[in-house]
Amino acid sequence: FAAITYSDFDCIRGFGDMWSFFESIPASSLSYYFLPMFPYAVTLEDNRRLVSLSRKWAAVPEAAAAQAPLLAPLPPIYAGGPIRIGFLASLRVGNNVSKFILSVFDALRAQGGCEIVYFSTVGFIAGDPVQDQVKRLTNTFEDVSQLDGRSVAQRIRQSGCHVAIDCDGHARWSKTEALCYRPALLQVSMINWPGTLGISAIDAIVVDRHSNPPVAGTLIESPLVLDGNIGPQIHPEQLAMEPPFTK
Repeated sequence: FAAITYSDFDCIRGFGDMWSFFESIPASSLSYYFLPMFPYAVTLEDNRRLVSLSRKWAAVPEAAAAQAPLLAPLPPIYAGGPIRIGFLASLRVGNNVSKFILSVFDALRAQGGCEIVYFSTVGFIAGDPVQDQVKRLTNTFEDVSQLDGRSVAQRIRQSGCHVAIDCDGHARWSKTEALCYRPALLQVSMINWPGTLGISAIDAIVVDRHSNPPVAGTLIESPLVLDGNIGPQIHPEQLAMEPPFTK
């Protein structure tokens, strides 16, 4: 079923009403089915069921994070100092997200005032031209492909990131559950996933005027609407010193 739905959205519409099936899936297995759910999320009620299932999935890693929280303190923000932004992604040749994120890296470097840390969920790929560009455009390139969610969160916290941006969602190499541990002051979902991830510790989702839901109740995160470039600029004074992110 999953193989068919990932390859052909139109095909699975022919299966009929699948929500009862989706709601019967154990929370720990739901991640594999979120992409197949999107073609069924037509009405407002459908989308609210999708949000409910996202919260059902997120409850598992959130419970694990509550039982074993990170011990290292959140990094301080110094007036005039750089903001350290961590990107959690699977950038490589063949990943279309790379086409967008590389331009974001370029823009951030041109703007200045920040340091970029890239956490690769696919590891180091020798000779990959996309990863070569990533290494050139970022301050730090870290391989987290073999780490579990808590270990990834520890790596993000230890790197001193003020902002953590997830660019994978529920994709194949995702380490999204790491954000349940609140490794950074501000946590954002961006680019790859068109809906909520259901994680209460993710503060915002980057959207445009087309993907910003017109009604409440279909996102856990607060929408950050693109202004035509890479989105709203983030300044130190806009970051709450303690989570949750409130501004």
